[in-house]
Amino acid sequence: MNERKTFHYPPFCELLYLEYKDLNKEKALEFIMQIKNKLDLENSSKSVEIIFNTNCIKKFNEFHYKIILK
Repeated sequence: MNERKTFHYPPFCELLYLEYKDLNKEKALEFIMQIKNKLDLENSSKSVEIIFNTNCIKKFNEFHYKIILK
C-alpha cells in the first residue's frame, strides 16, 4: 500500500482509460493522437497526468490504442 500511495495509484488516485479500436492501424493511431493532442491542450495546468504509448495491441483483428488519465 505504501508503494501505491507513493506512486499515486488507486485507491489514492483515480484512473480513467480511453481506448480506441479500428480495423485500420493508421486510422486508429491518427484518431487517438488527435484525442491526446486535445487533452494536452486542455491540461495546460498539468493537473492530470496523461499516459500514452504509441504501441498498439491487436486482438480480434482490430488495433487497440489506449490513453490513461491519472
